[in-house]
Amino acid sequence: MARSIALVGTDFEENLSLRYLAAAVALDGFDTTLIPFNDVGRTDDVVREIMSNDPMVVGISLPFQTRAAEFLAIAL
Repeated sequence: MARSIALVGTDFEENLSLRYLAAAVALDGFDTTLIPFNDVGRTDDVVREIMSNDPMVVGISLPFQTRAAEFLAIAL
């Protein structure tokens, strides 16, 4: 199994929490893909990108609870 991780979150400005996590897991040999999810119109694109990377773990950063339903749609 590939040692890859997909991290999904908003990226209006640099999402430092995702970048810190990506840097930390890189030290343990994981490849990380950061996938921006800035608006609900990109839901299908984000899901396709996640699936095309076939990660062993998908992390979702939800800084604003007002978008919880949108992020839940990706998780399902």
